[in-house]
Amino acid sequence: MNAGDPDDILADIRARFCTRMEKALESLRDAAQLPIEQSSLLLRAEAHKLAGVAATLGYGRVGTAAAKVDAIEGVSPDDPAVAALVLALNEAVAKGPQQ
Repeated sequence: MNAGDPDDILADIRARFCTRMEKALESLRDAAQLPIEQSSLLLRAEAHKLAGVAATLGYGRVGTAAAKVDAIEGVSPDDPAVAALVLALNEAVAKGPQQ
C-alpha cells in the first residue's frame, strides 16, 4: 500500500465505512427496544449520518434508503423505509468495501 496512492486512500476509507455500516445496523436493531420518541431520534440520526457519505463512497442504495428514513418525521422501527435501509446495509456489508 502506497501511502499517497488515491486508490489506497479510498480503499481505506471504504473499509472504515463498512465498519461504520455494521455499527449502524446494531443501532437500528437497538432502536426497536426504545420508546418511540427515542427510537425515532436514533433512527433518523443514524440515517442522517449514512445518507451523504454512503452515496459518495459508492453505496448508492444505502444512501438513498438512508435519506428516505432521515426524511420521515416520527419514523418507527417497523416502517418499511427502515426495513429497506437495513436490507441495503446488510447487502453492502456482505459485499464489503471492494464492491
